Amino acid sequence: MNGIVIPALSLLSFAVAVAASYVALMLVGRVSRGRPNLAWIIGGGIAMGTGMWAMQVIGMLGFYLPIPVTVGIEKIFLSWCVAIITSGFALFLIKGTRLGRHRLVFCGVIIGLGIAEMYFLGVAAIEGAPRLSYDSALFTVAVAVAIVGAIVVLSLAFRLRGGDAWHTNLTGLAAAIMMALAIMGMQTTWMAAARFSTPSLGAFNNGLDHNWLVYSVAGFILVILAFVMLLSFIDIRSRRHADALRASLKSVHSKLAYLGTHDALTSLPNRSLLNEKIAESMAEADAGATRFAILHINIDRLKTVNEALGRTAGDQVLNAFVLRIRQTLRPRDMLARLSGDDFVVLSDVAQTADAGRIAANLIELLGRPLHVPSHEVHVTVSIGISVYPNDGDTAEALLASADIAMSYVKQHGRNNYHFFTSEMHARNRDRVDLESGLRPALLKNEFRMFYQPKVDIASGKIVGVEALLRWQHPEYGLVSPSRFIPLAEESGLIVALGDWVMEAACQQSRQWQELGLTQGLIPLSISVNLSAHQFLQRDLVESTQAMLVRHGIPAAGLILELTEGSLMGNPENAIDILRELTRRGVRVSIDDFGTGYSSLSYLRRFPLSEIKIDRSFVQSLETNQEDRAIVRAIVTLAHSLQLTVVAEGVAKVEQLRFLRQIGCDQYQGFLFSEPVPADVMTDMLRA
Repeated sequence: MNGIVIPALSLLSFAVAVAASYVALMLVGRVSRGRPNLAWIIGGGIAMGTGMWAMQVIGMLGFYLPIPVTVGIEKIFLSWCVAIITSGFALFLIKGTRLGRHRLVFCGVIIGLGIAEMYFLGVAAIEGAPRLSYDSALFTVAVAVAIVGAIVVLSLAFRLRGGDAWHTNLTGLAAAIMMALAIMGMQTTWMAAARFSTPSLGAFNNGLDHNWLVYSVAGFILVILAFVMLLSFIDIRSRRHADALRASLKSVHSKLAYLGTHDALTSLPNRSLLNEKIAESMAEADAGATRFAILHINIDRLKTVNEALGRTAGDQVLNAFVLRIRQTLRPRDMLARLSGDDFVVLSDVAQTADAGRIAANLIELLGRPLHVPSHEVHVTVSIGISVYPNDGDTAEALLASADIAMSYVKQHGRNNYHFFTSEMHARNRDRVDLESGLRPALLKNEFRMFYQPKVDIASGKIVGVEALLRWQHPEYGLVSPSRFIPLAEESGLIVALGDWVMEAACQQSRQWQELGLTQGLIPLSISVNLSAHQFLQRDLVESTQAMLVRHGIPAAGLILELTEGSLMGNPENAIDILRELTRRGVRVSIDDFGTGYSSLSYLRRFPLSEIKIDRSFVQSLETNQEDRAIVRAIVTLAHSLQLTVVAEGVAKVEQLRFLRQIGCDQYQGFLFSEPVPADVMTDMLRA
């Protein structure tokens, strides 16, 4: 006996099949990507299994038998469990990013046999037909169709797993309809294979009512599928957000990695990437017995450009500067930026002289005007060159050698280039030793005060002394201030050192005063050099006044010596400070007059008491007419401003004779005495 198809239930079965297939495709795609957790496999197995089971139950009930039947709850439940286990097992097998042919067939067989078992149990659950048999040929076909259909469905689902947006277009819906048609085909084959004999009376037991079961299953599966789809959509949205966040983090990481190896302003390689490239060049040079050069380029007085034009224009100058350098480099050369005004060119050279030609070309090219918006800027460069393997066997050593050579150019006129030499290294080592020893020397009291007499030219008597600092270094002996004062200025120790000198000079002046070594009624004047950094200290006037009071020295006994550059940096502010110092009785002198860039209008306004003629003009007085004219003009100018004139560096009688002729007031120099310690100076004063 065969059943009659009920069209409404068949359509309902097909609709459920489409919905279940849609969810199945979604779950296969979700599970097959990445590393799914156990909850998704279990939940997916329940959803897929329930969908398959619901299709089978509704489709089975869509065959009307002309006999009263019921459905046994136990076998229906058992068929549902089989569907869930089969689906969950299949999802577990296909997780991952690859589905090989053997795994696809194996999974298809498992699902196909599970479907067959599910249908077998489902048909067996029809009660009221005690004798159920199958057409053997159709039964075999049904099992084969189940296996082949499962393989096709898995393959299709796996092919559609590539993106989250597949279910939002017609492709996903078309795939679900194809799967539903295949499943309906399997179901039709199964029902055609079943043979029901005429039941006997009393064969019915307490099963489920036919209509109640249909609507219950349909409602149940639709709720399950809707819930699973909702969870999947939420998961997809969360995953998209996580993917976007990962992409953003990856982008940030890439930018940070780039900034870790490149300069932010010029996009040039920085020191880190330069070191890597130098290491590679060293390996290539060792393998091929070749050489390469490192050119350390420093922009002369870039700070002045920034202060004059502003930071924005300064950045534009830097970028124009970089573009100009790139125009002269070869493609295989590397340009890197070390710091604000320091750049490095790494270049392969056949001979050492090739590096010199590159440097000369750079100096010529960079000496041309740089054009930035609204400005034409002129800059010069100082270039130091080191060559591998002569000047170092590490990136750090090569860069240090080039830096030393560049500093040598800076100290000898700028706007030039120079190769590194071993002598430079020795001088730089001494410089580093001195700089590192400055602060400990101040704490260990290694500094010594020397004094040079200031002699009145008319009478030949000592009228004052200049306090001069020396460093009694444990290794280098007595070190001249010309070697360590610039280091103190660079290291920021000059103010502390200047305060120490001032304190020591005032203390010595007090001792001489107690010994009665005075100029008549006032103490012997002591001249103390004041650095530009000290002069700019806000508490200069107050601290000077406090020091004089602490040692009991009249203000007239102290002369502060300043260079022209210290005063002309901010002349208006300098005038205010000088007026306050002179108001309190302290005298001020311009040291090394004639070597700076004083403005005569400001010189007239500065409240000065003394001008000291630089030794460079005095040394050639007996032979150089131009220097004689300059010194005569300075003396005349100073006297017209009622200033005392002191000539420095007088070493010959002829020089002194000329100074006496033009009316110079005082002199210092080896002709009378070199700088001497305090005890020797004391003896000279007593004599």
